[in-house]
Amino acid sequence: MNMRRQGGFTLLEMVAAFVVFSLAFGLLMQINTSALRTARHSATYTHATLLAKSMLDQAGVGTPLEEGVEQGEFEDTDFSWEMDVRKTEAPPGDGGLVEQIAVDLFRIELKVRWDDGGREREVSFVTLRAMQPEVAT
Repeated sequence: MNMRRQGGFTLLEMVAAFVVFSLAFGLLMQINTSALRTARHSATYTHATLLAKSMLDQAGVGTPLEEGVEQGEFEDTDFSWEMDVRKTEAPPGDGGLVEQIAVDLFRIELKVRWDDGGREREVSFVTLRAMQPEVAT
């Protein structure tokens, strides 16, 4: 009797190929999930930054800045804010001397907070704003 060997894969080769495929597919899914999570975090931080920029752009426009801490929430969002306004001295010049300037200088610190899946996130921004001093009449 002349037996010819049939071409094809053995059961062991098929199981090994399936295991390799499953491991590679699982790894790709983890990478994809991580990339989506990172993109979501990035979009949230970008949104917080845009809200902060908008608020800082409006600080002291139309109304004089007053020292103190204010808190609130941005409309139609899950973001809250805290703004700390303090009068500050001008930084020293090149010669190390503080120059007298005819403006009031305010340090504004704005913190934007939000809930990220049960974990509170926060981003802070600090800027200086020069305002004309109020003249007593």
